[in-house]
Amino acid sequence: MPINEKSRSSGLGGMPKPCCIQMSQLGSNIKLARLRRKIRQEDMAKRVAISVKTYRKIENGDPSIAIGLYLSALYMMGLNDEFSLIAAPGSDRIGLALEKRELPTRVRIKQNEELDF
Repeated sequence: MPINEKSRSSGLGGMPKPCCIQMSQLGSNIKLARLRRKIRQEDMAKRVAISVKTYRKIENGDPSIAIGLYLSALYMMGLNDEFSLIAAPGSDRIGLALEKRELPTRVRIKQNEELDF
C-alpha cells in the first residue's frame, strides 16, 4: 500500500508523524551511504540476505521492516557503531533529571549505627 501525505500526517499505522519523518530520514541516510560507496541495491540486498524489494523498503524508511534489517544494512556499510548510543543512559535527559530529583539533598549518618572501618 503506497504511503500518501494524508496517512503520514496522522501517522502510519498509529505511528506519530515525527517517527514517520525519522524513519524516512533513516532510509534516506542509508540510501546516500550506499550511493557514496557505489554499491548497487541488488548487491546490498545480497549482503544483508534479503530481497531487493525489502531492501528498497529500507531505503524508503518503511516502518514495517524489522529494525534488525536496518541495523544489518548499516553494519554492511560500517555505520552501526552509533546505533548502540540510541537511548543510552547517559544521553537520557529526562531520565537523568528524574534521577537527580530523587537524590537526597543531605546525607545523614544514623546515630545508632556502628562505623565499620
